[in-house]
Amino acid sequence: MADAHEDAADHLNKHFGNVDWTRLKLGSLATPATSPTESVRSALVQAALSYLTQDIALAAGASPQEVNVFTLTQALAADLGEGTFDGNDGNTMIPGGLQVGVCGPVEGCVVPGGGCVVGACRPFCDLYAGTPRALLASAMAKVSSLPINQTGLGTADILAVARSINDNVDEDLFASCIENLDRSPPSLAWETPTPTEGTYVRGAVTLRVRAYDDTDTNPMVMFDGYADTDASNPTAQATIDTSSLTDGPLVVVATATDMANNKKTEQRSVVVDNTAPTLTIASTGYFVDGTTWWTASATPTLTGTLTDVAPATIKAVIGGVDYPGTISGATWSVVLPAGAIKSTGDQVTLVASDVAGNTGQKLQMLRYDGAPPVLDFLASTVRTETEVLGDSNFRNNPSLPDLDEAPIHVHTGNVIDLVATGACPSITKFAYLLGSNYTGNPILYHLTAGDDGVGINATGSQYRVGRRDPATGVTQWVLDWTSVGAGTPISSTVTGHDITFSSNVIPGLATNEGIYDVAFRATDRLGRPSAPQVRCFDLKLRAAPLRFATIARPMLGFVPGAAKGHSYALNGSTATNGLSLAPGAPYDAIATRLLNANATGASLLDMPVTNGTTSTVYLTVAVTKPTTINVSQKFERLNVYSTPTAVAAYTCSPSNQPCDSATTGAGPTYLTGMNAANNVAGLLKFPVRVFQVDNNTGALGAEIPCLTPCTDADPSFRFALPPRSSFGSSPPKRFLVMTMVGQVQQLWPSDATHPDSAPYVDTTLDGIRITGKISAGYKGCSNTFQVGTTWRCDQQQTVTPYRLLTEVKFVANDVTSSSYATAPTATLLPIQGATGQAPLFTWLSNEGTRP
Repeated sequence: MADAHEDAADHLNKHFGNVDWTRLKLGSLATPATSPTESVRSALVQAALSYLTQDIALAAGASPQEVNVFTLTQALAADLGEGTFDGNDGNTMIPGGLQVGVCGPVEGCVVPGGGCVVGACRPFCDLYAGTPRALLASAMAKVSSLPINQTGLGTADILAVARSINDNVDEDLFASCIENLDRSPPSLAWETPTPTEGTYVRGAVTLRVRAYDDTDTNPMVMFDGYADTDASNPTAQATIDTSSLTDGPLVVVATATDMANNKKTEQRSVVVDNTAPTLTIASTGYFVDGTTWWTASATPTLTGTLTDVAPATIKAVIGGVDYPGTISGATWSVVLPAGAIKSTGDQVTLVASDVAGNTGQKLQMLRYDGAPPVLDFLASTVRTETEVLGDSNFRNNPSLPDLDEAPIHVHTGNVIDLVATGACPSITKFAYLLGSNYTGNPILYHLTAGDDGVGINATGSQYRVGRRDPATGVTQWVLDWTSVGAGTPISSTVTGHDITFSSNVIPGLATNEGIYDVAFRATDRLGRPSAPQVRCFDLKLRAAPLRFATIARPMLGFVPGAAKGHSYALNGSTATNGLSLAPGAPYDAIATRLLNANATGASLLDMPVTNGTTSTVYLTVAVTKPTTINVSQKFERLNVYSTPTAVAAYTCSPSNQPCDSATTGAGPTYLTGMNAANNVAGLLKFPVRVFQVDNNTGALGAEIPCLTPCTDADPSFRFALPPRSSFGSSPPKRFLVMTMVGQVQQLWPSDATHPDSAPYVDTTLDGIRITGKISAGYKGCSNTFQVGTTWRCDQQQTVTPYRLLTEVKFVANDVTSSSYATAPTATLLPIQGATGQAPLFTWLSNEGTRP
């Protein structure tokens, strides 16, 4: 029995590390050793049992209380107690064999054919001949590389002990084949400079991998399809030129093989990207001047788009200084700090890089303009048009009536500088000369627009014009910002502008007086305006000039002064050129002119006026009435008898009386002396009337109506004198302005004895021209005879009573004068242009014959 025990111990001692387990004091792996002594070997066996137990517990999902070294050695003892190490089931996987813990079957495992495969597809929990042999040896081989091993012994020393356990063919212990000691494949680790998983790569890419194995100290590793440039077996290195590959995923496979022919495959996936990023730069916010972009921002922002599968960075490089930007999706931006871009310009290099290291770039020249344009005024002079136009200032072309009488302007007024600061300079202008068809003496501003950076916008210089409300002083802008045109280059940075004011452009310029505000501004090519420059002027308007002078061609002449030469003249120089009672007088219309309630009046003072312009002129005539006027008249009451006419005899009624005689209807005959009325001036009206004069005949034509409201008793009268149609194709318009005396009741043919009142007529009675009143005629018998006691009549005649003025006298003991002022509109205050005066006179006219 003792021999049998000793024999069994000898077999077991030899298998488990060739250690006498009956007497040995256990060693420690924490103590350095120079060789695997018996105590070291015992420690290795103990460590191997411990790690094998851990592997079984992990596979079973069991706790240390369930699976530990004790439970394992207990199971191994039970196994050996039945003969050999075979799991007590003949190394099969039939249920009922020895188990340490509970492991599920190995799913999907296929037992390879041939060789010793009893351990193939077998769970760790299922004991079999390989458990104390191959599995235990494998666990011991791991110890060499674990921290627990502090002995300093290498893998070869420990592996020799492990192989002695694995390769034991003791038939008393084992009845099965010997399995491979190493059932675990190598592990692989990627080393520098290998790109990380998913990295974007470009150009030549180097990958390096190292194989590790728990039993094989020199496992072999290589890349699939790529040459290994590293001669060492545990590592492989390959350099791949991706420039010839299509951009996209690249999978590199490494395979490690240990000496037991266990294999392990690892792959590293990267993305090939040899395409550089594509950049665009947006010019938004910049003025593009050829290849140069201008900015008004001290800290400009560059933006654009970026096309790349994996963009990484964007930066602007200026003078060797990097200014990083940001990328958002497919767009990018770089904000440049103040001072990065100078006014002289800087070349900006935009550099975009992607994850793979590809770079793309764009160049752009930028220039900074930090100052807006500047406006400066030059002397801007205009002459105020207060000059008086004499006869020499009107064209004298009687043979060319379409050119005749046009004003000739020679501006001699004071020089006014429109750009003077302070109070608004006052200027007087002929309204009709403010149109664009007249270029002499314009309201003109001279100014310059300068910009020493990007330059002036050729169409960006503007002006606007406003008129101040006289009541509130608030400027109403009548012309909004308007281009002044391209101007004239003065230098490379300065442009000159001449801005002429025209009524064709500025509403109301020729019709509204007052203070005008003018604002100017220039814009550079960046769209940046200058500070506005404002000036003002106080505008006074004059009407187009009228010629107050003799009308001598080609018709009868009219001259300024006492009225004569027409049917309205009261006191002509002779009996034939004024109102007259004289027989055959051409202007025997005293009733029409002076006596009736609607009397047209008789002119005391004439003023010939010519409008040679194409503008309507508003003429105001203010009358200074005479203070003393005496009048007197003589009249007669008479009858006119017709020639008797024979009639068939008829019996008078009553028949016993003579028939009514024609003289029965006659009025009383009455001849007066002079009926005088002293100083009737205060009772009279002095209206003004204007008549157009025919250019060809000199005849008085249409009357120009007085502008309402207007009555004969007014002290002044306003008229709109129409213009010629056009200069050069129509003659001027001529007018005769008459200051008149209206109705003079004191000249009625009436007195206290024989009172009477208007209306009166200028008519012909019995072939004689009279001024007076004709009563209804009466027809009666002019020859009565008696036949017996009966009275009969055989002849009749008509008698017509009448009264007539036989003498009139009008004595002006004081002058009559008028002033003539013009304005360009009906509402503007007129400016005096001329005066006229009728001297003291006596108008006396007698009726020389009677009907």
